[in-house]
Amino acid sequence: MARHEHVVCPFCPLLCDDVTVEVEGGRVVAAEGCPTGQRLFTLDQHGDAPPMVEGRVADLTTAVQRAATLLAQARRPLVLLLGSQSSEAASAAAALAAALCGVVDGPPELAGTLEAMTRVGLASASLGEVRNRADTIVLWRTDPAVSHPCLARRFIEAPGLYRPGGRADRMLIGVHDHAAPGGVDEALALPSGDGLETLWALRAAVRGPAPHGEVGALAGRLRAARYGVLLYDANAPMAEIAGLLALVDELNTVGRWAAFGLFSAPNAWGTAAALAGATGYGRAVSFGGAGAQHNGDEFAAPTLLGSGWADALLVVGAGPGDALPFTVPPDLSAIPTVAVGVRPAAWAEQATVWLPVGQPGVAAAGTMARLDRVALPLRALVESPWPADHAMVRLLLEEVVRRVA
Repeated sequence: MARHEHVVCPFCPLLCDDVTVEVEGGRVVAAEGCPTGQRLFTLDQHGDAPPMVEGRVADLTTAVQRAATLLAQARRPLVLLLGSQSSEAASAAAALAAALCGVVDGPPELAGTLEAMTRVGLASASLGEVRNRADTIVLWRTDPAVSHPCLARRFIEAPGLYRPGGRADRMLIGVHDHAAPGGVDEALALPSGDGLETLWALRAAVRGPAPHGEVGALAGRLRAARYGVLLYDANAPMAEIAGLLALVDELNTVGRWAAFGLFSAPNAWGTAAALAGATGYGRAVSFGGAGAQHNGDEFAAPTLLGSGWADALLVVGAGPGDALPFTVPPDLSAIPTVAVGVRPAAWAEQATVWLPVGQPGVAAAGTMARLDRVALPLRALVESPWPADHAMVRLLLEEVVRRVA
């Protein structure tokens, strides 16, 4: 049995790098960490479904060639990155979209934060700074104990260089719609779930004399913080995210503050960084005109699939149990669909072509970016009969180039 220490867990955006994994007989048999990480590490990460073409098992070469033909024949192809793939696969997918003169987009949950960043900027920090320095943490309409259970253990409860008492040295404030997150020191209930109204009142109180009442008291707490952190749900409306980032910007005039959106996709930031490095834009990029063009609404995957614009779809990053991140799931049987991933979820069973890959961080090496945008290398702990995700996308790119040249 081989024991691997300090393994990066690739199954949520915290990318915890303190996991110990045991490998025996060519598979992971045990892993430390949160229950989700333990379960996903010990799944068969080789990819238990072979390549499929129109519901029938096929060899890999045949499946790749069929996928490339479908994509090359399309007039309006869409490449969608779910955020579970490696950053290298995202870069290769951008090159593939360019070769197809199509559109490439990342996880829809990126939209609000990226659009807000272009308007007001983003004051950020490393998670190490949060652990070592943060004395005030605000949970704005989110509960990381539910969505990111290791966040509290590693960065809120853990002692830091300047916070040796760990949780005892931090003020935890919950701003909530209904029930306050567990374990907070103070809580503010939003009236009728109206976050924007309270947010604008809070911003005014931070800038000027604080009014009486709960909002004024909260503004005083925030202004008194030496190092504050605001955590918010990355799926919140863009207007609310922009207001939160503006609040953090204003708080930085009296102290040090940083904001973090809590994504669900493990490599949301890595996907955005890879697309930005290849195209200049972090999401919703079209190559249908002269060079790369960005339009956050027009070229967004939900818009293109919902309107019926796309006549072919390539999905990259289908991990164990992943669902398509749309409010209204598209009918994938209506257009040729190619899915690249570790194992086919229910939606991927509708795909015209299924291309299996090794799980990044378990059966394939690569890179992902953490919640704080720090890139971490992933190791291959076991061998896989299938290529890494970036190698698979490059195979598709080579075949597409032959067909469109």
